[in-house]
Amino acid sequence: MAKENRRITLSSEELICAFESYRRVAYGFLPEGTIARCIPSSLGTITVVLETSYGRFTQQTEFTFGGPDILQLMLRFCIENHIMLPRNGRKHLAISDSAVTICIELEIEIEDSIYFESSNANPNAMPSPANRGRESSAA
Repeated sequence: MAKENRRITLSSEELICAFESYRRVAYGFLPEGTIARCIPSSLGTITVVLETSYGRFTQQTEFTFGGPDILQLMLRFCIENHIMLPRNGRKHLAISDSAVTICIELEIEIEDSIYFESSNANPNAMPSPANRGRESSAA
């Protein structure tokens, strides 16, 4: 069995884009306003600082998000940006004070008999699965 591990770390700008993207599809996730910054914490949370303006007054409000919400918005960000994710991989977050990373672990079953083709292939070698059953025209 082969194992594949992927780690996708978002920059602070990408993290803001991920929150904005998720807010467009998840009504009520965040109120209207401009996301000023996202502050990851080693406690496994992200604090979003949102600026709202009312006439001449600007107010900053902080919202703190944890595990499942962050995982959902990071998955959506990856899908929107055509970052390929294995559907059946185990996904979890690693959050530190400086970065947010989605970790994907995938176990792949491999068949016992695998054939490899080479440009220097021996003509007497066993045929590959793609060429099995084809008769050679050379006599």
